[in-house]
Amino acid sequence: MSDFLSAQLHKLYADNIQSGKPYFTAEQCQFLLTSNVNSSLCSDLLNFAASFSVSPLSKFSVGCVALGASGRYYLGANIEFLGFPLNYTIHAEQAAVAMAYVSGEEKIEKIFVSAMPCGHCRQFLRENFNYESLQIEVIQNQGKDCSSFSLTQLLPHSFGAEALNIKESLFSRKIMNSPLFFTRDNSKGLDDEFQDYANGALQQSFSPYSKDPAAVVLVFENGFKIAGFSIESCAFNPSLFPLHVALIQCIFYRLPFDSIMEIFCFHDKNSSLNWEYNVKNISKILAPNAALKVINF
Repeated sequence: MSDFLSAQLHKLYADNIQSGKPYFTAEQCQFLLTSNVNSSLCSDLLNFAASFSVSPLSKFSVGCVALGASGRYYLGANIEFLGFPLNYTIHAEQAAVAMAYVSGEEKIEKIFVSAMPCGHCRQFLRENFNYESLQIEVIQNQGKDCSSFSLTQLLPHSFGAEALNIKESLFSRKIMNSPLFFTRDNSKGLDDEFQDYANGALQQSFSPYSKDPAAVVLVFENGFKIAGFSIESCAFNPSLFPLHVALIQCIFYRLPFDSIMEIFCFHDKNSSLNWEYNVKNISKILAPNAALKVINF
């Protein structure tokens, strides 16, 4: 990647996240292609995405870019956590899909990735309602080595939601029509705007397998808020829990974990999943200054 293109990517992305848009638009990518005629843009975008990798354990940075039906390009990178079991790791493909989902994307049409997707990621991608047409391009060696696959080629004879009699799929957005999870109640010590924000996050929770929608809201020292929610997989283990999705956004909004001042955990008091335990153990290491507040509904 040329220094000129690198500077362009950093400037465009910095402007985008300031506007609450953590992605590149189709128009921006066309501009980059026009002004860098010798560039392999997808390879350069993957290199840029990989620069967000947090990989203290593997020392192996993976970049991923998810192309949405909107024409937007969403970034993803692998995120590892020192002091936690390996299965807490977030894979680059998961991060890119999560960034697309939280940004309101309707469909992922293509995945670009800098290394062959592992089985964990292939299973996670199976949640997409259009998984049969989903294309995956593996681009390596600065764009010189490219391989294209369909997800069904990489995951033949796959296990899916239908095996569990679940009809809902990721990006189907059916859950967006669900009712509010709790009514405004000032006794919770939260203003109406904050409670509406939390309700909106709970409505986005993709949790057809546990049937336990959950969300977290992170509040930063500058007052900025980020919401995370469940994105489940029919195979369970590839699922992203609410704090995962929030931390992915921290990375791609370039917000340091230690600037988190408050963490609100919202879940059903009758939930079969204990999110409080999960959030408490992670936050005390990643965000030691943050106060944890659990809101049951």
